[in-house]
This record gives sequence, structure tokens and C-alpha cells, in this order.
Amino acid sequence: GIRDYKVTGVQTCALPISAEPDAPTVTPQRTETGAILGTPRYMSPEQVRGRTWVDSRSDLWSLAVIAFECLTGKRPFEAETMGDLILQICSEPIPVPSSVAEVPEGFDAWFARATQRDPAERFLTASAFAEALTKVLVTGAPSVDLARSAHAASEIGRAHV
Repeated sequence: GIRDYKVTGVQTCALPISAEPDAPTVTPQRTETGAILGTPRYMSPEQVRGRTWVDSRSDLWSLAVIAFECLTGKRPFEAETMGDLILQICSEPIPVPSSVAEVPEGFDAWFARATQRDPAERFLTASAFAEALTKVLVTGAPSVDLARSAHAASEIGRAHV
């Protein structure tokens, strides 16, 4: 079922409704296999590569990018050109939130898992994603054991192939 999560003492931020005028965006003329749709700064690696097998874990990546922005006031992936942005998302080291701003204990580990480049190593469900983030934001406790969680996710991902 659907659960309501109440988080208190967390600063709010405005979510982007449309791309900024200077933001790199892609406006395809029609939808086709391999086309990039959306705001690239929030896209997962598989999405910016135009993969056809993008699933809900890509949406969770985007939500993690928004959470980073809300807590730090900065975007994790920022570039002048589309090519540089894609390189950041796909191959450069994932930013560590606490190196940008003060964040709750455990947020770095949560963000690292939520933005694993291999979708099988990310949170598998929105529920797990939200529960782990809620734990970090409410208690300030580490939300995940990355080694154990990534291995479990990998095993589950292989079972569904």
C-alpha cells in the first residue's frame, strides 16, 4: 500500500518546473527509440545514453538528484555543454553531498546507493528508497550498508533477468 511519510525539521526547496533558459535541454521533434527526453541534469546514465530498457530505477536516480539539490542548494551534475554533462553523469566520480554542504549523517551513503551507475545496485523500489531517505532525514542515521545492499540488489537483479 501507499504510506505517508512525515519529515520534520527539513528545509524545503522549490523543484524545477521547467528548464532554466541557459540549461542544456534536448527537444526532439518526435519520440523514437534512443531519443533523449527530459531535463538532462536529472537523467540517469542509462537514460542519457538512450537505452530502451530504462525502468523505475531511473526515476529514483532523478529523485536522488533532486534530494541532493534540496539539501545542498547545488546540482550534483553541472556543465556548460551537453557532452560534458553526459560525461559527468556517466563516468566521472559521483559527487559526495557532504563535500558540497552540511547534510545529515547517512545522506552521503544514501545518495551513493541511489546514484549507482548500475541500476541493479540502486534501491530496487520507491518504497525502499523513501524508507531509507526518511531514516536519514528523521534520525540522521546511516540508512544503508552499501556493500551488503549492493550485493543483495545485484543478486535480485540477476534473478529477474
